[in-house]
Amino acid sequence: QPVHRGKATERASKPSEDQQDRGPRQCGGRMAELSFGHNLRAKRKEVVNNTLSFLPWAQGCFTGCAPVNNVGGAFDMPSANTVHFNNAPAKMLGIALHEYGSSHQFKVQLCNLPREIRDNEVLVQVQATSVNPTDCKLRSGRLQELYPLSLPVILGCDLAGVVVKAGPSAPFSPGQHVFGRQTLDRLRELAGTYAEFCVVDGAELCEKPASISFEEAAAIPYAGLAAMAALTRTGGIGFHNTTGSRRAVLIFGGSGGVGSLAVQIAKHHLRCHVVATCSAANAARVKALGADEVVDYNLDGFLARINRPELGAGKSGFSMVLDCVGGDDYWETAQALMAEGGVYVTLVGPERYGGGGQVVSG
Repeated sequence: QPVHRGKATERASKPSEDQQDRGPRQCGGRMAELSFGHNLRAKRKEVVNNTLSFLPWAQGCFTGCAPVNNVGGAFDMPSANTVHFNNAPAKMLGIALHEYGSSHQFKVQLCNLPREIRDNEVLVQVQATSVNPTDCKLRSGRLQELYPLSLPVILGCDLAGVVVKAGPSAPFSPGQHVFGRQTLDRLRELAGTYAEFCVVDGAELCEKPASISFEEAAAIPYAGLAAMAALTRTGGIGFHNTTGSRRAVLIFGGSGGVGSLAVQIAKHHLRCHVVATCSAANAARVKALGADEVVDYNLDGFLARINRPELGAGKSGFSMVLDCVGGDDYWETAQALMAEGGVYVTLVGPERYGGGGQVVSG
């Protein structure tokens, strides 16, 4: 989640990023079979309402959920019709995580195919997925206090694929090409996108444009949502400009996953003047995405090369700074570049990406 950084901040220590993500491996040269026996949908009914001592397999699913009061005092699932797909294969290949740790904890295994979907859900045959920093943190266990997993589990949030079956309330049909995300709560309750098939909430899917590939589409959801949330929800840059002057956005790390999407959203959707930092090798691509100015971060004193933009109507400075890299030097430099009332949003914190500290709250 984007963090709105203010003057008073807290730092929480975290391990350095795992630099050896080489993807999943098949252990022992043979394919094992995995059955996920912890069906959280069924077991939810066993959890007593208004208690803090949730069972380990259910604890994460109730994060942020409002309590539900009923006569029996139990947490009951809302009634829903299910759709059974009898022609699907009995098993699917999935990449399962059995223990927290490095990417070597992943195992490619045969898993049970989900056998039913609810009215608003869609069964997608996954054609492509992607790996986000959140996926790595979930896998390593760094988020287990906030999002505890019931292991073994199939991770993965982004996906692009083909609709196999859709519930009656989901606006999709078999054969449609879609892309979207699996939310963290549903990942823990059901399974993520590192599998041949995935059951997704229909509200989290969109039809894939024919002009992009499955691989390109799968790289968009979480990074795109992070960029949009950072610019609009946290940064306060609305679609309608009510400032009486033009708006300018500075993006540190404009060629990365979130940064490259933020450049496009800020320029083409929010109609801002965009300045982005990146390497000289990526400068042409970032300018093609929409950046009005590009600053090479490999140049000595490159931060001093960023000029305070004139906004008109007697105003100057950046309306918002989006930091996708991290570092106190960025934060300190940005103070002199920001407009009055400007917002500094960091996705990382005071340490460089992969460093040893993190801004928790502003």
